[in-house]
Amino acid sequence: MTDEYESGDPYDVTWTAFHTRRLMETLDLVNSFAQSGDRILDVGCGRGHITDYIRSLNPDCQVLGLDRSRVAIRYAGEHYPSTEFICSADMPVVLGEFDIVVMNNVIEHVTDPVTLMRSVPLRSGGHIIVSTPSRFRFSNILRLRRRRGLVKMSDNHVLEYTAGQVRELMEWAGYAVDSPELWPTLRQTMFFTGERK
Repeated sequence: MTDEYESGDPYDVTWTAFHTRRLMETLDLVNSFAQSGDRILDVGCGRGHITDYIRSLNPDCQVLGLDRSRVAIRYAGEHYPSTEFICSADMPVVLGEFDIVVMNNVIEHVTDPVTLMRSVPLRSGGHIIVSTPSRFRFSNILRLRRRRGLVKMSDNHVLEYTAGQVRELMEWAGYAVDSPELWPTLRQTMFFTGERK
């Protein structure tokens, strides 16, 4: 398997209004659950931008970023030395259980998101935060109205989901699902939270 970060950041996080909004919504959701002493895992942390923000806003929590890319984790460690990062393609069981798991734009990159969500080391009653591009975001609805096909936001995406599909995936993975948004489908990125049963 090739490392998608080998020739640079394929997601080039330039802080556009979209990236800033996604960051702020992620931080708001983490902060709504986080309590002093909690352990927070950021799965698919990439270069660690969001992981470091989570740590800086939750100094009384242990925050860990996890990604399969050695190049991304090396970058994260060099640029955010106060935050802990680990490189692994699998969920290492030696990490112990976490109180909060963040999966910010991750499930669209894997072939089996249910297995991934089941495998996260989240304690019973712990919270998972999942964000993913909406398959039927406004721009794709316009394309359909013009009789054009749907397009993915990135060639690195295996599949993009509807709001209903994300809820089902999370329920199959063993979470009681709550969506903090009234109309998640029309947005570019949907956010969901769930509690491990």
